[in-house]
Amino acid sequence: MQIASGDHEKSYASIPKYIAALKESNSGAFVKLKCDCLDLTNPNCNPKFERIFISFEAQYQGYIKSCRPFIGVDGCFLKGPYKGELFTAVALDANSGIFPIAIMICECENEDSWNYFFDCLNTYLHFYANFRAKFPGPKLGKLFWIAVKAYTCGDFKDAMEETKATDLAAHKWLMETCGEEPSTWSRHGFDASVKVDNITESFNAFLEK
Repeated sequence: MQIASGDHEKSYASIPKYIAALKESNSGAFVKLKCDCLDLTNPNCNPKFERIFISFEAQYQGYIKSCRPFIGVDGCFLKGPYKGELFTAVALDANSGIFPIAIMICECENEDSWNYFFDCLNTYLHFYANFRAKFPGPKLGKLFWIAVKAYTCGDFKDAMEETKATDLAAHKWLMETCGEEPSTWSRHGFDASVKVDNITESFNAFLEK
């Protein structure tokens, strides 16, 4: 069994070396590791693995240049001796094929782990980071998220009008970069008919084989 599956304990212990090798061979990859030390007062305490997020440069470029403006996410249980959860983010390419964007292995599925996953995904795709780099300041950052998370068209328009009144260039950047059609970037405009995660379920089933 160990010959077929490998040594899980050694594999987890080798994660830092794997990250170093990954960054050396794929400089554009985004990798984020989170660990927890069981005893902060003990300098010799070995860190406890919690989460690792991985996305390669080729995945980022492929999504930006060749995929539809859609991302599906899902999680599935890991069946090894240490259990945990595998989160995946996938897109659809021009041939309606599944295109993996990122994965994360974490301790369990809860609100905190999902927020961590989405924060990493958002950081890697640069959308919010690019906006904040061009238009710093707490007010514009807050208006950005109000527009993105708006449940109604009215709330979205109010946020965009306030953005326009605050900084005309920021409003123009959002319209040109995201598009005037909110169905691709604001919650209220998302297609309500899409309520299944068959795409990510198919990818997870492939990984489990």
